[in-house]
Amino acid sequence: MKKIFAFILAGVLALSLAACGENTNGTNESNKNGVAGSVASEVSSDISSAVSDMSTDIIDNESELSEEMSEKESKKEEKKEDKTEITTD
Repeated sequence: MKKIFAFILAGVLALSLAACGENTNGTNESNKNGVAGSVASEVSSDISSAVSDMSTDIIDNESELSEEMSEKESKKEEKKEDKTEITTD
């Protein structure tokens, strides 16, 4: 039953894709890609700017984390020195 349903859905999908296929009534390339092309270029530029922003954020966060880690390590070393001073007294 599941296989039959899957084949029916695949057939409906194939027919719907064929119905929305390329139109051959003589329209020029600029009309075919008019709105869709402009939307695609806007989405592409939005995505590239979002990726750029995210990479900048990652780099900033990495530098902040490395600074925090170095501060923690220096504090640990200070504590170790304090402990050794206490034990040697």
